[in-house]
Amino acid sequence: MKLAWLGALFFVAAVVMDCSSSPVPPAREALLQPTPTQVPGIAPTASPFSPPTQAAPASTSTPVPVLTPTATPFSTLTPSQPSPTATSAPAPASPAAVPTQARPSPTTMTVPASSAAGSPSAPQGAGDDQPGVPSSSLAAGEKSLAVIQKGDWKFIKNGGRVNLPNGLSAELFLDPYPLTRLTAKLDVNLTRRGQPVSNASVSAAYDMKGMAHGPFNSQTKNLGNSHYLFTMDYIEFGSWEHKLVIYLPEDHYELAVGVVVSP
Repeated sequence: MKLAWLGALFFVAAVVMDCSSSPVPPAREALLQPTPTQVPGIAPTASPFSPPTQAAPASTSTPVPVLTPTATPFSTLTPSQPSPTATSAPAPASPAAVPTQARPSPTTMTVPASSAAGSPSAPQGAGDDQPGVPSSSLAAGEKSLAVIQKGDWKFIKNGGRVNLPNGLSAELFLDPYPLTRLTAKLDVNLTRRGQPVSNASVSAAYDMKGMAHGPFNSQTKNLGNSHYLFTMDYIEFGSWEHKLVIYLPEDHYELAVGVVVSP
């Protein structure tokens, strides 16, 4: 083993000594120079070729051009203001272009004498608003239906109206008319200044004039739309007095009605 190591060391030492004793190789520039060759019998002449000139390597740096600031090729954008739109008022249409609307023909109205004189006219359907019997409801011929006021009989037409306080009115309808039998129906139509009154409660009691046969009571039947119906059964012919009591939320009203039963 030791012999192997010693042999290796001798080998390395021999190599080192050989390298140190070898001549130094010529320089690179000397190798590039042409070596004249002496040919026997020919005098050496100057080389017809000029020695090559080694070109300097080109610089790899790229020159950066100097940028000179110039004027901005684009003008600064200025936000454009919207141009005001001229609003012209439409020209007025010519009278011929406007369609002519047909006017309704005036309605001929009859003005009551009281209105012409300047005094206010009575509400429609109410007539004279004062309590009592309007003159238009009074009967000149037949005497079968009457309104009793302070013991006085005022005969009225069938369907005649009686005015009560607070604008209340009662229209009286007797069936049959004139009354020629002992059974009859009395229809009372209640209105207030021409408007139907349907929330009333009405009672009726009747007896023969100057006699004490009763009194008799009649049940009312509300027919709706302000009509209240009574049925009377008389025991004999003659004059009969009826007391109607009208009950409303604000008050109650009494109405005396006379009926003449004649065969």
